[in-house]
Amino acid sequence: MTIVAGVTGPAIDTCLVRCAVKHIGPNDDASGPYFTAVFYFKVALSVLTVLVGWFYGDKIMQVLVSQGKSPYAIGQKSITLAFIGGATVSLWGLSQSFFQSHQRFNLYSGYEFFSSLLRLGLVIGLVAFKVVYVPFYLIMYVIAPLTMACISWTQLPAKVFTSSINRQVVRELFDFGIGMYAATVFTTLTQRL
Repeated sequence: MTIVAGVTGPAIDTCLVRCAVKHIGPNDDASGPYFTAVFYFKVALSVLTVLVGWFYGDKIMQVLVSQGKSPYAIGQKSITLAFIGGATVSLWGLSQSFFQSHQRFNLYSGYEFFSSLLRLGLVIGLVAFKVVYVPFYLIMYVIAPLTMACISWTQLPAKVFTSSINRQVVRELFDFGIGMYAATVFTTLTQRL
């Protein structure tokens, strides 16, 4: 899940924060188009991520098991859940980027804290009930960021989702983001494989 989240999130979020901050002033906030563009991109990327996990989970599982990369009994469900979790973390990153860009660090850190607390509580609950089925633990890891994404999106203004996007916005995001994305993908894959 961390590999998928690392490939689908941090570079995009970093790029968004960098571009959005340049358009946020004390009395003017013209960052909406940047958030809207990234929102649509993240939704499309998340759908693609889930589809890859769904249709290629068994092949990915075979590679991991045959290379001895996983000491746990995993199956296609676990791989698919990891891809769903990665997509969920990526979508949650939109709120995190908004809070960072607008210097609302209390909300940012609060959601981070409660996501970790929720995840910990859910996993402790599974351990307390002596659950040994690995996919249930992955489900808990998907539920926590999904819950925080849903709750945190209620704190975002409508312009995050509805601003009009022009070519200049996409170009600015792409020009900075492509190098950042390539470096992040390379780093994520080499550190974890």
